[in-house]
Amino acid sequence: MSKKFLSLGLTSLVLFGLLTTNLSAKSKQSAVESEITQSQLEQAQSAILRFAEERDSIEPLGVVVANIHDFSGDEKKALLKCRKMNDRLQVVRVAPNSLGHKLGLKPGDVLMQIEGQYVSKGQNARSVLENQILPKVDWTEDFKVTILRDGYALSLEMPLGEPIVQSSPRANQSI
Repeated sequence: MSKKFLSLGLTSLVLFGLLTTNLSAKSKQSAVESEITQSQLEQAQSAILRFAEERDSIEPLGVVVANIHDFSGDEKKALLKCRKMNDRLQVVRVAPNSLGHKLGLKPGDVLMQIEGQYVSKGQNARSVLENQILPKVDWTEDFKVTILRDGYALSLEMPLGEPIVQSSPRANQSI
């Protein structure tokens, strides 16, 4: 009986050793795959800067937002890895002295709710924000936005006092 027990014990140890070695190899492979290269960082930063320059701010917030659907190819891969960008709208630029700046929005913040309305995600998220959510905001009341920053939900609120006139920078441009 003790020989059987000893044999089972050794077999268990060998199997445990093989399992541990296999898991360790997978962990190392996963760590190598998840490492962010300097090239990827530069590519992600370049994509964000280019996007921020090309797009108009969402008024009256004074922020440029993007999600992963605004990019393609290697830029998309770099942003997924480096900035954890997904299909939710993420702030990429905040104009100085804008409502977004006064609220405390920062690049990287993910918009979750505005005035209690959930911000859409997906390819049409920006359009839904501009055409369905922001037009319903009472710009004479306190303004509240819920964001995700560094994995934590934050509510930012600011009394507005005077009405804010909502205008689009493209509205004054001729076609």
